Amino acid sequence: MVCGVETDIIVSCFGDVVRILVSQVSGRLGTWMRATPEEAMTGSTTTVTFDVDVLLGEREENDAAFVLARMVMEFIHKKSMSSSAADAAEMTMTGGEGGHGTTRSLLMAFAVKQRHPSVETVKELANAIKEVTIPLL
Repeated sequence: MVCGVETDIIVSCFGDVVRILVSQVSGRLGTWMRATPEEAMTGSTTTVTFDVDVLLGEREENDAAFVLARMVMEFIHKKSMSSSAADAAEMTMTGGEGGHGTTRSLLMAFAVKQRHPSVETVKELANAIKEVTIPLL
């Protein structure tokens, strides 16, 4: 339940893609979005931005879906990088090669009952997705 509405959240990981289906509308997947992290080097600093694209569905007036996809992609990226750092440290301690981070992308389907979900709804959806996603990353 998210904001009092029955919400289905399905998460699956395949290779470097995390697929998330979020639906409050029975049998519908709504708008499909892709989010990818992009790293840019400026001097000795690495900056990460997140590119979010609509693949299928409503492109205009769907700010909530863009915000949700970006929030979830940032969470996935941080989890992936922290687990990569832990894996690299473990491999270094055991004499293996380490230091190669994994960069995952997000494929998300988003269908909610409200035409324009509130900020609170988007935050609750993001938190619900994070709870379901944590064990898989």
